[in-house]
Amino acid sequence: LDQRNVTGIEDLSRLDTLKSNMETCKATLEEHARWSQLVREAKTYLENGGRLIDSADRIEIMGKSLDVLKNISGHEERQETYQSLCESLLEIMRPKVREDISGSDMISLKEYIYAYNKLGRNEELEEEYIKVRLDRVLNLWNSFNNTSSLF
Repeated sequence: LDQRNVTGIEDLSRLDTLKSNMETCKATLEEHARWSQLVREAKTYLENGGRLIDSADRIEIMGKSLDVLKNISGHEERQETYQSLCESLLEIMRPKVREDISGSDMISLKEYIYAYNKLGRNEELEEEYIKVRLDRVLNLWNSFNNTSSLF
C-alpha cells in the first residue's frame, strides 16, 4: 500500500467514528425529547385509572430510557421521577394483589404478574403471595383447631 491509500483508510476510519458518534448523539437527543412524553403518559395512566398493563409498559420504557440518558444532566431528577411513578403503581397494585391472592381465583393475578415483572419486582410479588397464602393457611388451621377442641 502506498501512502495515499493509508491516508485514505485513516480518513475513512475517522469518518466512520464520527458517524457513529453522531448517531449515538442523535439517539440520545431523541430519547431525551421522548422522556417528557413518557412521563406524561405514565402519569395519565396512573391518575385516570388506565390499564395496569399500559402503566407498567410505560414505566418499563422509562427505565430503559434512563439507561440511555444516564450521562445527560438531570439524571438524578429523572431517576427520582422513575422511582416515584414505579412506587405509585405498586401502591395502587398492592391492596388489589393481596385481595386477589387471598381469594381462590388465581387467574386474576396474571395482570399483576405481568406488571411486577415489567417493574423488575417479581420477588416482591412472590413474597407477598407467600405471606398472604401463609396467613390464609394459618387462619384455616386455627379455625380447625378451635372447632376440633369442642369435641
